[in-house]
Amino acid sequence: MIFEGVVKSGNKEGSKYIKIYKEKMKEIIKKDIYDGTLNVEINSSIKKLKFKNCYIIDEFNGYGKVLISPCKINNLDAYIVLPEKTKHKNIFEIISSYSLREKFNLKDGDKVKIEVDIENDF
Repeated sequence: MIFEGVVKSGNKEGSKYIKIYKEKMKEIIKKDIYDGTLNVEINSSIKKLKFKNCYIIDEFNGYGKVLISPCKINNLDAYIVLPEKTKHKNIFEIISSYSLREKFNLKDGDKVKIEVDIENDF
């Protein structure tokens, strides 16, 4: 399914948590990861989406479970990170080997397309 979303600034906590989960994420995706996320607001509740081909990082050291789902953003391979403990109801947090803002010259308000395999039919 393809979602069109709008780039939003985060609260800068993404980079903090990426550093905490980074080694476990690298074990899954087999690539180095940029220390930050690209936040993309979509028109659906992420809690209602059922992702295919996803990976789960179990709780450790008091940090919650995280689901990681492969996606494409502007045709580049990336991953959606969905922390079990999140305040975001309709924000995809996307990780990659690159700073996606820099790679695609993105700023707040820019529209992007995210392709992800989900089980839901809308």
